[in-house]
Amino acid sequence: MPTLAAIQDNVKRFTVLSEHAQGTASLGNGMIDVFLDRRLRQDDNRGLGEGVMDNVRTKTRLRVVMETNIDFLGEFKPSPFCQQLWDKLNHPVEAFGENI
Repeated sequence: MPTLAAIQDNVKRFTVLSEHAQGTASLGNGMIDVFLDRRLRQDDNRGLGEGVMDNVRTKTRLRVVMETNIDFLGEFKPSPFCQQLWDKLNHPVEAFGENI
């Protein structure tokens, strides 16, 4: 997921929002797996050419939302509430100032 993943049925939608890209999968009905870390001793043939053992601690902020009564017509779009959460995670308000 770049920054949002969701699964839904005819009644409910389950959404996971993140402030940065995360690996995700939906390997079973009604499931979302979010990969938080990755360590390999050997090359996984995905372009790096070596194992990944030098991980550094990172801050991960996730928001999890369960919604009902969402309009499911047409192409997937985040609900206004999820869009607002996404905006706050990915475009936080920053204050800049200067002492004169």
